[in-house]
Amino acid sequence: MSKVITYEYMETPEVVSNLGCLLYGIIISTDTNADTVTVYDGENDTHPKIIQCKVAANNTVPIILSTPVKLHNGLYVKFSQSTTRVTVLWSQNDF
Repeated sequence: MSKVITYEYMETPEVVSNLGCLLYGIIISTDTNADTVTVYDGENDTHPKIIQCKVAANNTVPIILSTPVKLHNGLYVKFSQSTTRVTVLWSQNDF
């Protein structure tokens, strides 16, 4: 069975999913300041850190994972105001 990949666009940190899911990648865009974007396996930043990306100012960086990462407790993305947009590529989990 093939999975449907969902694209979640966000301009502020948010919970993408509160259930287990698969992370396929993220696309990060910054303004005039560099920033760090962190993905957690859960609904907040007290859960395990999965990916942390530092992105230079005035940049858009696609990070496409060759193998999706299983997240068991949800998917939360945290960043500051220097990040103008994050796009998360993910699918709901059926494991």
